[in-house]
Amino acid sequence: MAHPHAMAIPFAAGITASVFPAPATAIRTNDPVAVAGIRGFARYQAAAARTIAAMVLGVTAPATERLIEGALNAATTWRYRVAEQSGETELPRYRMPLTMARYRRIGYVGKAREGATWHAPTGTYFGGLATPAHHTLGLFGRYAVNRFAEAESCRDTLRNQLVLGNGSVIAGGALLRRSAAADVADLVRRSAALRGETGEPETGGNAMYAVSAPPADSETINRAATTALADALNAAADNDIDTASRLWAFGAYCLYQAPRTARGSDAACRVALAALGAIALRRIPWLPHDIDLRAQVLEQTVFVEQLIATHHRESPATTGAAPRDDK
Repeated sequence: MAHPHAMAIPFAAGITASVFPAPATAIRTNDPVAVAGIRGFARYQAAAARTIAAMVLGVTAPATERLIEGALNAATTWRYRVAEQSGETELPRYRMPLTMARYRRIGYVGKAREGATWHAPTGTYFGGLATPAHHTLGLFGRYAVNRFAEAESCRDTLRNQLVLGNGSVIAGGALLRRSAAADVADLVRRSAALRGETGEPETGGNAMYAVSAPPADSETINRAATTALADALNAAADNDIDTASRLWAFGAYCLYQAPRTARGSDAACRVALAALGAIALRRIPWLPHDIDLRAQVLEQTVFVEQLIATHHRESPATTGAAPRDDK
């Protein structure tokens, strides 16, 4: 009997570093040697994705949530091992489940500029040279401003809504501005002090934040992700690639709404999504360098359509240049 995913085997085996363009938010320098080092991480991601894809392809029965959990856990374990071998600090956080919301400053982030100077009276960094991280965070700040405008709301919190296949709705992550962002800035400052972090967190200025889903909803969102990804593999086995693509993209959205670990979840998600995407899409997937920010800032329908669209056009293999406004 033929393997249900026989057509996907060559694609899974062909996952290369080009699938993993370096996130621009990780590039906070203009030094070409340093940038090359950041981009080099993609080789490790590709090797891990090929291993996980082979593991999934070793199961010929219909895909289950347990199989997807195994793939996600394998990606988390891989990220932990890489951190361990690299001597990274706060190693336990690469395995520690995320039990509180994660906040990410977007919009103008002076700290993302190379050589910026700390200005204590305003709680901001100024000067320095723009970097890919600075451009990208600014771009998604503008996207967030547009979402508030489209919602025609005077509120300071805009919550993402995840609509499941059965029509039920889960509260996802949120965008924060004005007083809500100011409250988060104070929380970030106090948390950094408690952890004894060096350097000053940027908390002043016209701050905006993208925040992950409420911890109380994270388990439900992660379950929705595993269900969608399992259904994507089963749809692909039935040669319904359009349905598989949509389910895979929705699974990606869920994973980024509710990160699974305190650190390293972005890289682990990319590895798992590449492995599962090679099977579900019947082609080598390509993950946008800013896939995490897209999921955090864009609405579900917009994110899903954009991610599907990346597989209907030729995509660049690497990134590092400033993102464009016409994405």
